[in-house]
Order: sequence, then C-alpha cells, then structure tokens
Amino acid sequence: MQKSHFFPPPPGAPVFGADAYSANLGTALFMANGYVDLGTWCGITPFVGGGVGAAFHNLSGLSDHAVGVAGIGFARDTNPTNFAWAVMGGLGMNVTPNLKLEVGYRYLDMGRITSNPIHCSDILGCFHERHSFNVASHDIRLGFRYMLGGAPAPMLMPAPGPLIRKY
Repeated sequence: MQKSHFFPPPPGAPVFGADAYSANLGTALFMANGYVDLGTWCGITPFVGGGVGAAFHNLSGLSDHAVGVAGIGFARDTNPTNFAWAVMGGLGMNVTPNLKLEVGYRYLDMGRITSNPIHCSDILGCFHERHSFNVASHDIRLGFRYMLGGAPAPMLMPAPGPLIRKY
C-alpha cells in the first residue's frame, strides 16, 4: 500500500480553510496483454502491444485535518473495481538465437476512484466533500523473452558465413 500526503501552504501563507489530506491506496491489477513484433532488422525487433483488464482498488483511511481551525474529518473506505487498459511499445535485441533482451514503455490507465463523503468531527460545518483521483502510470520496463521451439531469430552479430577459397 502507498500512503499519500497533501500538505498545507508554507509558513506565513494564509491558513484559514487549508487542509492536510492523508489516505492509503492499494491496487490489485489483472491484465490480458498482446504484442506484435514489427519485423527484425540487424537483430533489433520493434514491437507494440495493448492490454485490457480490471483494477481492484482499496482506498482506506482517508482523513482531512483542518489547518488553522479545530476539526478533523474521515471518510469510510471504498473498494471500486475499474476497467483497466494499457498500450505498450519497445525494442527487443537478440542476445542468443532464442533469447531477446527488451526495453519498453507502457502507459497504464486504472480508472477513476471517488472517495466516500468526508464526515467532520466538529460542529463548524462540513460539506461532506468527495475526492476523485485518476489512477494511471507511465512505466519504463526492462525484460527478456525466451523462444521455445520453432526457427530461432537471427543474432545481433551473425556468425560469419562459410569460408570459400578459389584456386
């Protein structure tokens, strides 16, 4: 789980109505992905891909600490399930005839989360506000793939051909 903090303004700034929020967000992600190689040139293979799936979120412990006034608010935990999707692209390099080293980029969108209303503990008034967050990531990924069976891919530095002599 990841804990997020949103802090009040710096010292000397007006503090009336400023808030400090805190919450925990945990996500389980299940995806089905597909990739397409775009060809191999000199042992380098560009690829693109896409994926769809589901993101199971758990937003818990959302608290609102008022700064400069007495008050604190809490929201009940929420557990939304969202549609998730991704697009990928990258390059694979042949290390051996059956092993590729890959570097790639992935944009992953895990949907939007909206909190339950915040209920305040003081009597100064509470607007029962809700907070919404778009959950997404930009990832640089390093990986490998090993090809089983079939014709092996050409290596980055192909072995020299047969020696031909003329007499």
